[in-house]
Order: sequence, then structure tokens, then C-alpha cells
Amino acid sequence: MESLCGSRDCEGAMFECHCEDDPVLLCSHTAVQHIIEEHSPVPLVHIQIKNSLSNQEKRCERYISRLLETREFLVEKIDEFCSKELEKLTRVQDRIRTILKDISDLNQKASIEKHFPNYSRYSQGIKNYIKETIPIPRQKDIFECLQALKPHSIEVGELVAVSTGKNIQLRDFRTGKLSVLLKGHFETVKSLAMSRNKVLLASGSEDKTVRLWSIESRQVLAKLKGHTKSVSCVAISKKNECIVSGSLDKTIRVWSLKTYNQVRLFEGHTSFVYALALSRKNDLVASGGADSRVILWELNSGEIVTEFKGHTGIVLSLVFTNNSKFLISGSADNAICVWGVQKEKLLAVLKGHTNSVFAMCVTQNDEYLISGGRDNFLRVWNLETFRQVSVLKGHSAGVVALAISDDSKYLVSGSWDKSVRVWDLRAQKQHHVYEEAFDNIGGIVF
Repeated sequence: MESLCGSRDCEGAMFECHCEDDPVLLCSHTAVQHIIEEHSPVPLVHIQIKNSLSNQEKRCERYISRLLETREFLVEKIDEFCSKELEKLTRVQDRIRTILKDISDLNQKASIEKHFPNYSRYSQGIKNYIKETIPIPRQKDIFECLQALKPHSIEVGELVAVSTGKNIQLRDFRTGKLSVLLKGHFETVKSLAMSRNKVLLASGSEDKTVRLWSIESRQVLAKLKGHTKSVSCVAISKKNECIVSGSLDKTIRVWSLKTYNQVRLFEGHTSFVYALALSRKNDLVASGGADSRVILWELNSGEIVTEFKGHTGIVLSLVFTNNSKFLISGSADNAICVWGVQKEKLLAVLKGHTNSVFAMCVTQNDEYLISGGRDNFLRVWNLETFRQVSVLKGHSAGVVALAISDDSKYLVSGSWDKSVRVWDLRAQKQHHVYEEAFDNIGGIVF
């Protein structure tokens, strides 16, 4: 085939050579000559493939560039949308908080029975208030969330825990209806303690263990082992930092709520430990037992602060006043002793029970002490005058457990007569009795 070397119109051109400033097209014959002259002609098909690939790369780059631009645009729009929706949600939450506070204030102003005799009208008033004040969707759901704020004959905590035998019952405080049954201990549960934020429940048992429960999940969080005999009493510190337990092995043990390990061991009693109490204002632990002694310990160091002597029988119950000024002990000698924590001396002996004093609690304002004993009675004492002000009758056997509501309006008592009773402390009378029978009650807490 003949062709003019360097002619771009050569129809037989199959090669291209860059031996000159401008590339020249070559036929096969002239390409051979160029090779002989030590030039490097390139087949046109290679160049075409290279150019095609180059064009594909450029198109891909343009496509990727457009995708990136689109992505940035979408991200910007999504951020803008989310920001607007978040602002709307924040405004809605603020409105809901305002409504909750307003309605809560209504419930706290006065007695429901006195100012809101018509239950249904009050409920409808809340509905109308929500409709007028919160112009947002799902108003029905919001109202249902506010049902807990409707007036009840009893306006206190939702659940009360009662230990019966090996199990712990969580019951609705108002109705006594069983909510859940906590199982885990292998022997009788002797004591219960609730954290101040109502999140944790501790239990001590004759199986020598302490168990920590989550109130929300109803599950065991930890099983604490160390005691060599029955765990007779438990308490949870004010900041949920530790659990303190007392046992028939004569020891008191402190357990970390972070690691669930024993961190301190208190030894000082010469016989069984039956009672524990923790102060709210300072880090003090009080313990009492079969040696008739009441020992005051420093929680963080385990050192003995002082020892109170005055009882002639087993110390069965202990409680600090909320201001931590008084430590009060109940004993099998039928007496209740009031001790000054700072003065470290006996201030008063309250006499009225005709048998052992098993359980005690104080009102939130530290004005009254309520005690329950083997004489079947609940006795109310004035802590300013140290005099008995009333006797609550209803149980037909010894009162072994007491718990008071946070607002000090209601008291729950458990007895050997297998009944759990709710008392109105303001009216100084029984409010209602849970219908079921309770065997072997060990502890009651709110």
C-alpha cells in the first residue's frame, strides 16, 4: 500500500510518529522506514483507545463532581430541616413542661376532697386546658401521660415493696394490687431498703446474701456474698454510693454500688446484729444487736464514733431523724431511747409499748416518731415533748415492719397477723387494708 508520509489525508495511515514538532501519519511502509531510522511510530489503534479512555475518565470526573455537588446540597437541606424541626420540638417540650408544672401546682394547693369534689369536672378541665395551651398533634397521648396528676384519694408514691418469705412483692400503693414478684433469694427475706430516688431496692436474706434490684427493670443487678450467717438488716447510703448490711455473724459490711465489692468490714458487736440506720446529714452508721449495744460508726473509715448504753434487751430497730440530730433505738426491753448524736448522750426514754419494739420511722419534718411492736399497736410520739400523742389500733398480732410516704401523710404497716394496712397519719386512723394475706413479712419500704 502506498501513502504520503506526513500527509494527514493518507487513507492508508496506520501509525503516528512524533519525530517532528507535529505528529505525522504513516502507512505501514513508511512506518518501517521510521523504525529503521530509530524513531518510534505508534499504532493509531493504541492512540484511539487511549483517547477513548481519557474521554471516559473526564466524563466520570464530571459525573462524580455533580454527585458531590448534589450530596452537599442535600446535606445542607437536611441540616436546615433538622434544625427547624429541633426548634419546633424544643418549643413543644417547653410548653409541656409549663403544663406539667401548672397542673402539679394545682394538685399541691389544697386537699382534693375539699376543693375538687367533682372528679370528672376536674379531669375535663385538664383536657380543655391542654387543648387551649398546646396546639400540637397527639394531644390524646399527652393527656394520657398526665393521668398520674389527676386527683386521687391518696397522692403519694406508686409502689410499695413487701417481703414475704423468699420473695419480694411490688404492689400498687393505692389499691394493693400486685405489680410484680421479685424472685431470687433461697431463704426468707429479713429486710428491705429503698434508695431515696426510688431506683434501687436492696434485700437481705437468711441465705446469707444481699441482693440489689432495679425497680425499673425488675431485675437483679448484683448478688453480694460475704456474710457467713443470715443478713438481718440492710441500708442504702443517701447518694447511692454504697449498701450497708448487718448480720447474725456479728459483722457489718459496706458494699460499693460501683463495683459491687465489699469495701469495708465493721467489727465491734459481741452478738447478733439486728438493726442498722444511716444518717442523711453526715456519714454515720448506727448498729444495734443482741448485745444490747448501740454503736455509732464513721461510714468512710469504719471507726467507732461512740457507743450508747442504756438498753437492757436486744436492740431490734434504729432510725435517725432527717436532720441527723437524734438517733432513736427500739428494744426488746419495751423501751424507746432517744440519743443526741452531737452530745452523744441519752436525751429521753419513751415508755408505752408493753412488749418488744420491732419497727420505727419518723415524719419528714422530724416532728413525730411512729413505732410498732409486739403488743400489736402503732404508737405516735411527739419528738419535741417526747410524749405519746396517739395509739393506732387494728392489727391483731405484732407489728414487724413500717414505712412512711415521702409527704408523711400515709403509713404502711406489716404484721404477724398476715395483714398490710395503710394509715392516714393526719386523721390518725386506718385508711384501708390490702385484701390478700401476707405470710412471714420481713420488711416494707416505699
